[in-house]
Amino acid sequence: MDLYYKFLNCGFQLPASGGSACGVKPLPVGYSRVYVKPELPFSYEGFFKALKQGRSFSTNGPMLDLTVNGRGIGSRIDFDQRTKLQITAIAEGAAPLDSLEIIVNGKRAAVAQGGGERTLKVKLDREVAESAWVAARAFQSSGETVVFGHTSPIYATKQGKPVRVVEDVRYWLQRVEKLLQSTRAETGFKTEADRLEVLNTYEQARSVYLKLLGPETKP
Repeated sequence: MDLYYKFLNCGFQLPASGGSACGVKPLPVGYSRVYVKPELPFSYEGFFKALKQGRSFSTNGPMLDLTVNGRGIGSRIDFDQRTKLQITAIAEGAAPLDSLEIIVNGKRAAVAQGGGERTLKVKLDREVAESAWVAARAFQSSGETVVFGHTSPIYATKQGKPVRVVEDVRYWLQRVEKLLQSTRAETGFKTEADRLEVLNTYEQARSVYLKLLGPETKP
C-alpha cells in the first residue's frame, strides 16, 4: 500500500483493482476481488468504463463504502481556495473487523477500532488548502493471512491541479535512476540494441518525474 500511496502522491489517478492470480499463487479463484459500480443497465463496456473511472474497491474480505461531500468512490471534487471535506467510510465483514481507516494523501487521518463488530463506520471533517485524495481501508480479523479491503480514491483538486507530494516524486525518480545505473552495467542483454531499448524506457520515466518536480525543485 505504501508504494500505491507514493504513486497517487505523484498525481497519477490509479484505481484499485484485484485478481486472485490463481495458478500462479496458491489462492482459490475469487479470493481477491474487485467490486465496481457501473451505470445501469449492466454491460461489459460499462463495467470497464466505471473501473477506469475509479468507481471501485478491492477486497479479500470486508465490503467498503466511502463518500466525500456526498460523492461516491471515484468522484472528482474541484475547489478554488480552501474547502471542507466531509468524509464518511463504512465497512462490513463476514467476520469481526479489526479496524476501518480513512487515508488522506497516504496518511491515516481517522481510525475506528473494532471490538468484535462486523460493521464499522468512521466520519471525518477535514479542511484542505491543496489538492488531496481520500480513500478508505479496512482490516478483518484472521489468524492465517491478511484480510482487508481498499477503495479507489476520491480526488479533491484545487483549480484542477493534481496531488503533488515532492518527497514521493523524488522517491520514484531515485528508483528510476537506480534502474538506469543497473541496466547500463547489466551484461545479460542479447544485443546492445536491447539494452538501449530498455534504457530509453527508463529515460522516458525519468523525464516524467523531473517534469513533475518542476524547474523550481531540485532533484
